[in-house]
Amino acid sequence: MNRNMNNSIAILITSLMLVWPVMFTIGLRYTLAGLLLIFTVGWSYPKRHELKSLLITKPILWATGLLVLLSAWFVFQALWIVPESNWVWDELRGQWLKDMVFWILGLVLGVGAAYQGAQGKNLWQVALVAGLIAIVVLTVAEGCWIWFATAHIPVFFNGITGSRTMVSFVTNMLLAFLVGDLLARDSASKFLPWSKKITVSLIMMCLLCTLFIATRHGWIGVVMLTFSGLIIHYIKGWSRVGKKALLLLPALILLIGLGAWASWKNDSRWNTLRETLPIAWDIDTHKAWLNHEKYPFPQLPNGQVVNDSNYERPAWIHAGLRIVAERPLGTGFSRHAFGHELVRLYPEAEPGAGKHAHSSMIDLAIGGGLPAVALWMAFVALLVCYGTIAFFRHGSGAGLVMAFLASGFLGRSLLDSVMRDHSMEQFMFIIAFLLPIVSWNFTNQLPPQKIAS
Repeated sequence: MNRNMNNSIAILITSLMLVWPVMFTIGLRYTLAGLLLIFTVGWSYPKRHELKSLLITKPILWATGLLVLLSAWFVFQALWIVPESNWVWDELRGQWLKDMVFWILGLVLGVGAAYQGAQGKNLWQVALVAGLIAIVVLTVAEGCWIWFATAHIPVFFNGITGSRTMVSFVTNMLLAFLVGDLLARDSASKFLPWSKKITVSLIMMCLLCTLFIATRHGWIGVVMLTFSGLIIHYIKGWSRVGKKALLLLPALILLIGLGAWASWKNDSRWNTLRETLPIAWDIDTHKAWLNHEKYPFPQLPNGQVVNDSNYERPAWIHAGLRIVAERPLGTGFSRHAFGHELVRLYPEAEPGAGKHAHSSMIDLAIGGGLPAVALWMAFVALLVCYGTIAFFRHGSGAGLVMAFLASGFLGRSLLDSVMRDHSMEQFMFIIAFLLPIVSWNFTNQLPPQKIAS
């Protein structure tokens, strides 16, 4: 019975991870989440006393405490600070409350995985990663089919998710797992229960996927993760691998360089970015960022019209910073706080555009204010610190993955709108799942006995 329950939970985890980033699957997404919640309660309730004691570790208490403080701040805002509280309550119920439910669900599953020992932990960890792998494999398969059918390398296609941004988001998360597993093997341990060749093969597939979807933020994430991974590899693994590891460095740099060159060559936005930035930052002179139907897009010095992405994102960030300077305590938690304020400040603003600033940190600063930004930064810093310490002191692959995921999510949130909807839910669930596994390195308790299967 227990084995069937474990397998059912594993299947639901994989299914949810696969469906989460796919467009137009809201009903299926929450059906799977509801089933996972029911099965998790059914599995954990008989063991609630043992599992409860395992949740009382410093990393879990500190991380959850910061989220509780952040939630309390949002409520305090709605009660005493913001001028319009009705829409804030709707956003808290529709967005933040769900994020907290997925946080709790991830914690219970992570504690359960750690409680079951290596066998149970590996089953649910693999289930977590399997959904991400499926999305990347399907996207690469589609890209290769297009490549062979047309004799041209496909770029700018959306893959199974229906969105290049979401494919890039998933690919970078999977890379964090794979690179973390690869580096954990420097300590004669491994995070994922398969051979090193499979991990390396999947990393190559992620790079090919990034080439196919051709997102700039995807390549930035790949470069930063590669740089971080190399530093950690030589610090942690030098005594074991020595100078032999240097032989892999030129090949890796060449591979990353080829991918970056292909992105530069196929994405014309790179070529005009530097000339566009000063124009985009001058939001008083050029107002297409407010309403591109009323105001034409400005032109570059050579007479070419600016690329809309290159122009709008910096302009929205500048406008968002102005709003934050005017209301440093925030306007109330909302995914659409930026668009709400634009309509209030600029009557000519297009109501349907600019619902968010394409920068989650700007959106958070506008809605939650500077206190919310400080609490969120403290939350991410805590995850990175605990994950890094767990890796360097105890060789924890889960710790390094958690550090990569948290820092990568923060970096992406500066230039993308990821702290909302399904991407935020998925991030919170995965981090919460990993945190109890990492927490075992910070407790003096003996490892739990594996539950009989």
